[in-house]
Amino acid sequence: MKSKYLCLAITFLALSLALTSCAPEEPEVSATTSVSSPETSPTSPEETSYAGLGLTEEEIRMLEERGVANVDSVEVASKIAGFEVVVPAYVPEGFSPGKFSISISGAGLPESMKPKFNNTKVQQTYTYQEDKKVGILLIQSPHKFGIGHGEPAEICGQTGEKAFTKADPDNGQPYDTVTLGWEKDGITYALTGMLGGTLDEAEMEKIACSIGVE
Repeated sequence: MKSKYLCLAITFLALSLALTSCAPEEPEVSATTSVSSPETSPTSPEETSYAGLGLTEEEIRMLEERGVANVDSVEVASKIAGFEVVVPAYVPEGFSPGKFSISISGAGLPESMKPKFNNTKVQQTYTYQEDKKVGILLIQSPHKFGIGHGEPAEICGQTGEKAFTKADPDNGQPYDTVTLGWEKDGITYALTGMLGGTLDEAEMEKIACSIGVE
């Protein structure tokens, strides 16, 4: 059982790194995404109080020094990230949500070394209980980033991208993978799914269209 969780974690970590590595150094206008909202400077730890959020002293120290946190509450995740974190209103039956993993842009860096744009990211994984190798990963950020090798596609009425990767069991990817990327109201979203069990492309589109919908 532990090996299955580890396999899924490693797979999504690789996907997350691939997605974040596609981010340009400065926001750009691409053919597949709409123009992002104006750049905003990341909030420094000195300007942010994490008191009252139910965090331990160690969790606050990790936020201030490394800019990382793992929390259960979408409200707390939003306050830490500095933008409204959203979740899908629809997730297929059998998928359980994990914690919100937050990476704060420029935390712990001297002012002269802080990035010029807010590259804070929040990601959350949903795991399929009948097959731990199947899962859904949602990444959201106020900074526009690409999904890598994506083709232009319409995602729930928004101009975006779709990337498809074939299964490669020999290299730890037992199922086909699809990633949908789009931008809405100044926030970029990337939704990745390991297609197995009840999860297919149609379900992925339903999930995408429900993100941020109350």
